[in-house]
Amino acid sequence: MLKFKLLDEVFEMGGNHNADKNEEIKAKLLDYLKTNGIDAQIEDGLRLLEAYSVENKDNDFEAGCEIVAPIFERLSNINEWHFYDIRLIAAVLNSTYTAEQAYELAEKALKKLEDHSYEKRYKGVKLSIYINTQSRLLRAKYFDSDNLIPSDELAKRFSNCYRAITDICGGKRTLGMPRAIATIRYGFFYGDAEAQRAGFSGLARYGTDEVYKMMEADAKQFEGLVEVNLSKRQLDKAIGANIRRIRKEAGYSTAEIAAIVGYVSTYINQMENGSSGISAQNIYKVANALKVPIDALYEGVGTNKPVSYESTMRNKSMEKIRLVADRLTDSELEYIASVAELLPNARIQLPSKAEDD
Repeated sequence: MLKFKLLDEVFEMGGNHNADKNEEIKAKLLDYLKTNGIDAQIEDGLRLLEAYSVENKDNDFEAGCEIVAPIFERLSNINEWHFYDIRLIAAVLNSTYTAEQAYELAEKALKKLEDHSYEKRYKGVKLSIYINTQSRLLRAKYFDSDNLIPSDELAKRFSNCYRAITDICGGKRTLGMPRAIATIRYGFFYGDAEAQRAGFSGLARYGTDEVYKMMEADAKQFEGLVEVNLSKRQLDKAIGANIRRIRKEAGYSTAEIAAIVGYVSTYINQMENGSSGISAQNIYKVANALKVPIDALYEGVGTNKPVSYESTMRNKSMEKIRLVADRLTDSELEYIASVAELLPNARIQLPSKAEDD
């Protein structure tokens, strides 16, 4: 049926930044209305496209919220959501006035979606709900001046979305693009430059040029985080060239640096040539060996101040703790909390990262 084919095109647009495609679908919807008369669902589609347009072109999310407000009002006044309504909610989650509203709507939509698990597109809609909720929670952290969700609760909800997305996507190549987008946003949320680079690397492999550029544009919004405006390979080469330059200026040989960081000299050569992937941990170690700030290794590669290794590892550790805590009983959590209180004053030697490896 033409009507639902057109609505499928609207839903598939998502937050796509392709203005020409947006206008093309909008014209089709207007033609449908001219031919068939007033239709509430087609009008919903037009509102969605208009909201996408102002949000992507002008970054005006408040205007986007106002445009889709009638959709929320209509859905709040009906008791039973059909599959179309759930798809509609999934599409507008990123255009809610508050992150709290988005999360509540997402939970309600997911619960309602269980009644439609027989639908072929069930998993796709479920994935859309988590992806758009994750996006809204991320925006709340950095851009909502009136965000009412406590930071620890915001992080917990964001992590729940991220885990759900990765569980749905698994190792499927066909779902590589949403998995990569979720990983990039994880990097934005936790200030994890390595996760950002890994996500962009996956997006370069599984995504389209259009989506890659869309996520690059999003990256530039997050002040203080690494701007990933180079491919992983280009970034490794640029950092490697800086390592070689700084090493030679300081008068070190590759063997001397290798001895300090605990690697063989051939690996240092590979890092300098950009032929070996450079992790956040290795950047930290090499910068320490060269006695320069981490920022020096990013000189000239078009980034903001990189997130420190210590900050990256701390965020990852906190995320591991949150993941484990979700599976513990209250008594187990109480016991761990009592042990944690003793650690700052405990006279014990914790294992180093090197020892763990």
